[in-house]
Amino acid sequence: GITKVKDNVFVQGADYRGHQVAPGTYTARLSQGDQVSEAKIVVLDPPDINVPKALWEQQQDLLKRIEDDINNMHEALNISLDMKDKIQRISKEIEPLDDMDDLQEGAKGLAKKMDNWLNSIIELRQKNFQDALNWPAGINAEFFLLRGNLDTYNPDVPKGYQDRYQDLQTQWQSYKMAYDKLMAEDVAAFNELFKSKGLPALGRPIEKKEGL
Repeated sequence: GITKVKDNVFVQGADYRGHQVAPGTYTARLSQGDQVSEAKIVVLDPPDINVPKALWEQQQDLLKRIEDDINNMHEALNISLDMKDKIQRISKEIEPLDDMDDLQEGAKGLAKKMDNWLNSIIELRQKNFQDALNWPAGINAEFFLLRGNLDTYNPDVPKGYQDRYQDLQTQWQSYKMAYDKLMAEDVAAFNELFKSKGLPALGRPIEKKEGL
């Protein structure tokens, strides 16, 4: 299967199941505790088309690469969404404290950069398929669309789909570089600033006492 975006965020065209497999012999395994039951499953060639093994391998390899990209993308999305929640919580908790203006500004700046990155990958305003009319889907939905078009029992991958994958891959690598930079520089700088304030890692900070 494929990694889901946290909190059941809607993704246009998302299918989180695994893709169809090529003809061959497979092992189905069912386990519970120490008990394991296995059965062999044979997937036959489609009766109406004669497909060379190389075409199946090309299709399966491309499907695997697309799924790996979606998984990496969604893992980064989930980390970013969790961090955004933490940033908002920190911002709220330090409101009553003195000498926190720089940390507050840092939290707002980091949250904005996090939002900009998230919006380049996923359209969080979409709640159902009709919302695509108002807000175009993000690049993760484009990967799902390509995967769905390729996941058929005719494994001959058209050149247009190969070119589309290269286009999407180039875009994703650009966004991935921006994500890595955000984590290595902006998040690291905010963590250092937070640490310099001597705030507790867990729980609410001690609130400012009036008259002291």
